[in-house]
Amino acid sequence: MKLFCIPYAGGSSTIYYKWKKCFPEFITIIPMEYKGHGRRLAELMDCSIEEVVDDLCVIVSQYLDGEDYAFYGHSMGSIVAFEMYHKMKKEGFKEPKHIFFSGHAAPECANNGLVKHLLTDEKLINEIVKMGGFSKKIMQEKKLVTTMLPILRNDFKIIETYQYNHNKEKMDCPISILYGIKDMIEVNDLKMWEKYTTNSSSFYGFDGDHFFINEYYPVIAKIINNILGTQQIPKREYKVFGKSNHFFKNFGSI
Repeated sequence: MKLFCIPYAGGSSTIYYKWKKCFPEFITIIPMEYKGHGRRLAELMDCSIEEVVDDLCVIVSQYLDGEDYAFYGHSMGSIVAFEMYHKMKKEGFKEPKHIFFSGHAAPECANNGLVKHLLTDEKLINEIVKMGGFSKKIMQEKKLVTTMLPILRNDFKIIETYQYNHNKEKMDCPISILYGIKDMIEVNDLKMWEKYTTNSSSFYGFDGDHFFINEYYPVIAKIINNILGTQQIPKREYKVFGKSNHFFKNFGSI
């Protein structure tokens, strides 16, 4: 089983490197890299979701050898994973066994909220700090912040100008939605993921902000191991991990 892990806006493949130690041998973690990010920094960045999806689908296709695979995408990576599903299916590849959509509302809600890519540098930095993306340590590295801003601005523009095609067919694979209960995503926008698949959908909440994956990755790995290690279709689940559950209760499903 291959698990293709897709980063958030401004992120690189390195965010998933530490995940590898949490998975058994039968699951191979393959961190994806956007153009102009991380080890592909010398390449020109893509300017649209379509370009990102085309690029990553070519890379994924090179790994496919008949073995089962799955997608995990966080934030921007969720929308990229969603569009990759449809691109791969259109091109005749078998569909993934499972997709993990993390830290993002359903596709038709993708453009809701503040348009960050048009903000001044100062306001953009403030928004990223609010989301939990820039730690105090990173903020002290002025040169690093200056380097990251154009990359973040480009990625925000990609996701904020994304247009969902309402004519797309539903996915046939089971999906899991993971989210931080202190994130700013509306409950109903998360719940809408259910209608995008003909298969089962499960929700997993974590007592954290938008970047809960940085703290809870060992727990996330256990969830993924349990799902991908079982050949049965996952049952519908609603679970929360952490001390707080005020947000989770709003689902009204337990």
